[in-house]
Amino acid sequence: MTKMMTFMTAALMGAAVLTGCDKDKNELVVTNPGTTNTNPADPAISAREIPVTYELEPVMVNGPIARSTFDWVSAQGMVTDIKFEAKSDAEDVMYRSKTDRLVELFRPGTGIGDITVPAGTYDKIKYKINFASTPTYPALQLNGNLMRDGAVIPVRFVINDPVELKVQGQDVVVMENMPYLSTMMLQVMNLTQGITADMMDNATVSPNGDILISKVNNNNIYKIVWHNLTDDGFMKVQLKKKNKK
Repeated sequence: MTKMMTFMTAALMGAAVLTGCDKDKNELVVTNPGTTNTNPADPAISAREIPVTYELEPVMVNGPIARSTFDWVSAQGMVTDIKFEAKSDAEDVMYRSKTDRLVELFRPGTGIGDITVPAGTYDKIKYKINFASTPTYPALQLNGNLMRDGAVIPVRFVINDPVELKVQGQDVVVMENMPYLSTMMLQVMNLTQGITADMMDNATVSPNGDILISKVNNNNIYKIVWHNLTDDGFMKVQLKKKNKK
């Protein structure tokens, strides 16, 4: 019987047809589901589920722009699900966990959800975090301050479209009865790469005095931040064994 472990995520297909097993919190999707018992009521399965904590860790929140300084101060996102994609025993596998929660991206140690995967060897790993808007919240909103000529101008970057953040992980052997800690390090300083002082000087200021960057407002800046945000280099991941309590 396949060994299982649980991923607690703060911060993540194959050639065969994917099938799934829906649960309230965790959804397991594998290319060969016949090898895995996904019944959470099975005490033997539950006894082998090992928590692995994922954390979000912002790195270098400040970003330079010529003739000015830009500081990212906060970020919120509506996380719909997280995914763990990899190859195991030459098979493509994908494990997904539904989350549906509002998270603070720039708060160290932010929790996102749980994923359960079988113990074993994994390579070509990809960790993914998916965001989507709700009637109350956008998919993502990043807030910052632009300091220019002694003035402070609030900036809001808002995404209403679905967005996926992803990162490539190192090969790993997931062991039985071994908790893990996975830290998603957000390279926040990369978000302003490619934005020039002229772009910010010419940005449209809203009636309330801030700069709104969205798909319909200051779209030239929006495209740059979107590219930097969804680029593979925006996140780095570190997976390590976690000391038992």
